[in-house]
Amino acid sequence: MATRLIMSVTMQKMINFHLTGKRGDDEVADGPASNACPALLVPYRRLSELRYDFPLVLLDDAASPAFADTLSGIFNRLIRDIAPEGNAGEQLRQHILQLEKRMRELASDGVDWSLSKLWQDAETSLLAERKGPDAELLGNSFATARFAFNVEGQVVNCDEQLPARLLQHAYKAIEAKRAKQSIGKIELLIIKLRNILQVDDRKNGASQTPQQLKKDVGKRYKESFDFDLMSEILKDSTPGNRLPDERRKRIKAALAVLESQRFFTPATAGRNRKGRGQYQFIADNLSAALKSYEERLPQMAELIKAVSIAELECENAYREETHSAYFTRFGPQALTPEDLELFPPYLICLQESECNARDMEHLMEISSGDLPMKVLMQVTDALTHRSGRTLTAPGNAFVLQSTASNLYRQCKWIRKGLEFDGPAVFSVFAPRNDGATELPAYLIAAAAMESRVFPAFSYDPVAGPGLADRFDISSNPEVASDWPTRELSYEDQELQMVVEESAFTAADFAVIAPEYCEHFAAAPKHSWSREMLPVADYLKLANSETVERVPYVAVVDGDNFLRRFVVDDKLIRIVRRCRERWHALQELGGVNNSYSAAALEKVPAVPVAPTVEIAPPLLTEEAASVVVEKQEEIEEQQPGAVDEPYIETPLCTTCDECTKRNDRMFAYDENKQAFVKDPDAGTYRQLVEAAELCQVAIIHPGKPRNPGEPGLDELVARAAAFAP
Repeated sequence: MATRLIMSVTMQKMINFHLTGKRGDDEVADGPASNACPALLVPYRRLSELRYDFPLVLLDDAASPAFADTLSGIFNRLIRDIAPEGNAGEQLRQHILQLEKRMRELASDGVDWSLSKLWQDAETSLLAERKGPDAELLGNSFATARFAFNVEGQVVNCDEQLPARLLQHAYKAIEAKRAKQSIGKIELLIIKLRNILQVDDRKNGASQTPQQLKKDVGKRYKESFDFDLMSEILKDSTPGNRLPDERRKRIKAALAVLESQRFFTPATAGRNRKGRGQYQFIADNLSAALKSYEERLPQMAELIKAVSIAELECENAYREETHSAYFTRFGPQALTPEDLELFPPYLICLQESECNARDMEHLMEISSGDLPMKVLMQVTDALTHRSGRTLTAPGNAFVLQSTASNLYRQCKWIRKGLEFDGPAVFSVFAPRNDGATELPAYLIAAAAMESRVFPAFSYDPVAGPGLADRFDISSNPEVASDWPTRELSYEDQELQMVVEESAFTAADFAVIAPEYCEHFAAAPKHSWSREMLPVADYLKLANSETVERVPYVAVVDGDNFLRRFVVDDKLIRIVRRCRERWHALQELGGVNNSYSAAALEKVPAVPVAPTVEIAPPLLTEEAASVVVEKQEEIEEQQPGAVDEPYIETPLCTTCDECTKRNDRMFAYDENKQAFVKDPDAGTYRQLVEAAELCQVAIIHPGKPRNPGEPGLDELVARAAAFAP
């Protein structure tokens, strides 16, 4: 009775905290410490022991279609290329994986590394730990791998600097190719215009004096000619049809603009630039970038005008009566989207926390217009970010939202956004590097996406005629659910293993956001009761059912004890808003669409026609025997069911790549070797990506099971490499 009374008093205190956010005494303790972790994240706390998407390598190879790759992906391909299958290549595989692990450890120190330097230091470190035959074998493996290794680039981790570094690297790689085309066009026009003027100069007597002819021929042959006689002959034979003064003036004016423009740097344009540098198109201030764009518009118009005149003159197609009046009036207002494609777009990298109301207005102006601007909006407070809510409304801009942890998997969309002929906005959550929590930035960013706090989506205005083609949310886990669910396993007081399904909500994410610590209160173990509900279950209740109930999240503290933290009502309201924003994204992405559901409810039920049982035809014993034999013959001729995904389980090396990607689709058997547990527990994309990450290439994705999954054409093409 006394215990029940104590529980009742404590429960009342927890209810008071939930409603008011105020702690009455020490019994309802403070919020989670900096080393606390949501229970579902505990298996991933030690990232150094896992192979995952980071570190990334920003590739130097300008000819490569990719601008970044993962360290694990690079080593997977290296192993696949040089290590023989089976036992013959096992030692080489293990040595290379040891090298990768050491490189991963060294790269985590926050120092900027080139890939070659990181390899060299990791190799030196490992060899220093070995002696005798072991060192020789290891060195031989490294030499074999080094000979086949031909990748270089900067190594970057998932941190606060990643979004800007990755976007700028991709932008420069893409714009270098685009600029090459524009420079080639301008250089060719410069050469042609110079040739026209040089030919006309040859018709000028001043170019045919003995002194000029001697200069043109050069020192080697100056004693071989009578330049006085040559001058007289050339003057007598020179035709008199020189360029009209007006045309010559027009060509020289166009040539001067092409040679002095500062948008590109053609090799032929150096002499007239007068020391002025090339314009910069990467900025960190939105207002300054817009001002710069406005100021450069007249020069952009002048360059387009010069290019157009040059093209006409080179074709001898310029007609003064037709073109002169048009080009006299030509200005910035005459520029077309096709004209603007000649110029590099602007890349503006912003911190949302530093943006004011005016910046947000500019962002809306850009996203709803057609300015050639690419904006990176980096978010550090995922729960209250402002820009994301303004970018979900379909408009003219290409939009990509993602967390830093997911950026590599969004490289295709990053490229599409940067190559898009119009504005593009990239909204990226990257946690601060302030040491406020002990969890790595990658895990915090991944948790933001998993918890629906910062879901990933893309909007491509030119992908198709409707939202079904343009809007994509398939990168998120379990897109049809409010919250992703995972198995939570722990030992109870009797040391018995307990396994239960648990949802990962926005409240779980708030546990690792120090600024929300005040919204939690630890519940004493003796007060745990049925009146306490996980946040996901609490949110399903009607308001009248929440009386005498309190929501909680399961947290593991620094001593690895499972604890419950009560959540106050203010944070619950934030969690509800996250869920509602996720519902809005689902609607745009064609998932749980309320319009479709309402339309289906209005469709009248179709009456089912009564069935008539028809007796099977009678077969003679001889005929039945023929049918059975024929059926057996057909079955023998049919190949195995290669459409089903499968794993060559006996060859599994237990690398965890597939199981950590989706532990409900993939599982381990009693020998700790992987098999496909449930092919319908995930997406075809997860099957293909698991196959690509598998160190020994033993995962075969088969054929897609859901014909409605986005991007199937690309995924099927990627899966072909793993066909049996």
